[in-house]
Amino acid sequence: MKLSALFSRRSRSINFPGAILLLLLQRTPVVSVVAATEELVIASPLGTILKSAVAALSALGAVNTLVGATPLVPSTGTATALSATVGTPVSVFYTVNGTQTPPMSWTIGGSIPAGLDFSGLTSGGSVNVGSLHLSGTPTQAGIFHVTLKTFEFINTGGNVSPTYNYTITVTGGATNTAPAFTTDPASQTVAPGASVTFTAVATGTPAPTLQWQKGGAPIAGATSASYSIANVTAGDAGSYTVVATNSVSSVTSAAATLTVSVATSAPTFTTQPASQSIASGGSVTFTAAASGNPLPTFQWQKNSVAIAGATNASYSIGSVSAGDAGNYSVVATNSVSAVTSNIVALTVSVITVAPTITTQPASRTAAAGGLVTFTAAANGTPAPTFQWFKNGATVSGAT
Repeated sequence: MKLSALFSRRSRSINFPGAILLLLLQRTPVVSVVAATEELVIASPLGTILKSAVAALSALGAVNTLVGATPLVPSTGTATALSATVGTPVSVFYTVNGTQTPPMSWTIGGSIPAGLDFSGLTSGGSVNVGSLHLSGTPTQAGIFHVTLKTFEFINTGGNVSPTYNYTITVTGGATNTAPAFTTDPASQTVAPGASVTFTAVATGTPAPTLQWQKGGAPIAGATSASYSIANVTAGDAGSYTVVATNSVSSVTSAAATLTVSVATSAPTFTTQPASQSIASGGSVTFTAAASGNPLPTFQWQKNSVAIAGATNASYSIGSVSAGDAGNYSVVATNSVSAVTSNIVALTVSVITVAPTITTQPASRTAAAGGLVTFTAAANGTPAPTFQWFKNGATVSGAT
């Protein structure tokens, strides 16, 4: 049915109050109506006049709702897309055509570029505004797809618009990448009092920050590419790492070990062995002490010849004999050098005791041509020698 004919037929039933209502409804486009052919379905006690007036307004298009909303209208770009550049501020306001009053709330779905927000939303959700505002400065390049819908009332109430598919293309920035170490810190060995520097190099976008650690614990203020210790002590020894962090992730370098070595020194005798005199049969101990780094080992000598197994700081002889007399010394050795102690003498004194016959020879009776043996025993210090006699005259070779 043509619009003019419909209006003509409906206008016959509109009286003066109906005309006033028509004017009011033209200023109130949010009235929701449902039309079926030429009859209006509305729950109202206002009677025939109201029905006729609203029906006429519906036919005329004066009652507009978001159901009939037409294109999304951005202040910049197109109804479906926007181009932006990393580091360049963005400001776009969105409205919709086809409504006589602005919407009251919006929903946003999809992926919003980092650095931007829709009226405060940085991720999907809803916001109570009439004109939606995209603002901020993008920090990440890429193509981002979002969906926009607007609603008649606040809190997404009332009629809803179609879903607007919207693409934001951000160019000009590097793609973010996780940190990676191109140079790990190296293990080092230094002496106390020396200085040491650990260095690492890490790449990533955005450029990563660094945090040095010792034994897995952060070192306060150690946030540069290098970490230095000016005056190393034994307590600085340990395992050192550095953590590189950016907006993508964190990564820990390989561990570097700091070894603090004590300065080496040649052996020096702090206690020299002493000369000794001992009676035969007694015991004797020679003692020496030596310092040095590394700690020295020992080797005792008699008359400049090494004594097998005598490698302690002390050397003992449990039962001295005359043959033990001589000159003794000890050699102290480390990786720097070897040094020999003073040479000391061992004097063995012998206590003399006159011989005493402990077994006297006994008389013998033998047949001619037979064998006879005389036996005797004697004590004394030194041990006595023997000489046999016959009738007071020595027996040759009988000793």
